[in-house]
Order: sequence, then C-alpha cells, then structure tokens
Amino acid sequence: MDRLHTQSMLKRSRIYLLAAIFYAAFIFYLSSIPNPPNPISYGLMRQIYHMLSESGLGFLAYPFYLYVLFPDKFIHFFLYLGFGVILNLAFRAQGSGFASSAFFAIFAGSIYAATDEVHQIFTPFRSASFSDFLADFFGILVAQLLILLGIKVSGFLNKLRKR
Repeated sequence: MDRLHTQSMLKRSRIYLLAAIFYAAFIFYLSSIPNPPNPISYGLMRQIYHMLSESGLGFLAYPFYLYVLFPDKFIHFFLYLGFGVILNLAFRAQGSGFASSAFFAIFAGSIYAATDEVHQIFTPFRSASFSDFLADFFGILVAQLLILLGIKVSGFLNKLRKR
C-alpha cells in the first residue's frame, strides 16, 4: 500500500509540474505577441457593470468596472491567479504543507513574473511595467489566499459532517 501511495504521489507530482511548465510557456507565448488580442470586449463589461449597478448589486459590479478602467492589469491578475493555483498544487504534490507550498508558489511565481516583464522589453510594441508585475504578484498571492480559504471551508464542512 505504501508503494502504491508513493507511485501515485509521484505521478500526480509530474502532472502538476507539467501543468505548471505548460502554463508558464503559455504566459511566455502571450508575452511574445506584439499586439495581444483582448479576450473580452469593453462593451460586454460595461453592460454587465451597468446591469449590476442598476439592479442594486453595485458591490458585485466593481470588478467589471475595474476591467473597464484597467483591462491590462485585470488580465494580468487573472492569468497569474491561475498560475498561482497550479504552482501551489505542484509544490504540494511534492509533499509540502500549505504554508511552504504557498511560500514557494509566491516566490517562484514572482520570479517568473519579473522575468516575464524583462522578456517584454525585447518584444516589439511591448514594454516592462512595474504595475504589470504588481498585478501578477497579487494574482499569485490571491490564489494562495483562495486555496487557504478552500482548505479552511473544507475542514469546517468535514467537522460539520462528523457531528
């Protein structure tokens, strides 16, 4: 049984490591495009924002307003939010606890985000930006906080089920 568990952990570790590498390669690809496409139109975001605002759900509308104001930062944040989740899973599959996997995910993700900004210096019509790096960093950080929240909620629900 112990050998099967070890093999399963090794297989899962490799899968998450490959996922992190492919995600990093995808980010690198996007950074290599001189004029990257905007995946979501401003008009759609404005419509959602106005619909939520007018229906009394203005607090839910704020992220859509942020997209309209800062579409580039919004995309950076969510792209690195996903990267932060995958990095955490890759480090946890190595047998690390949450705290160390979160630390290494933030550290490795931040290093990658910094090198990605340097990469953009050499891409035509692109530039490095500290604000882009901050959006990347906060995406990775929020990913760790969401994972922690998920762990806490899961533990709470398990306690409720045992009653």
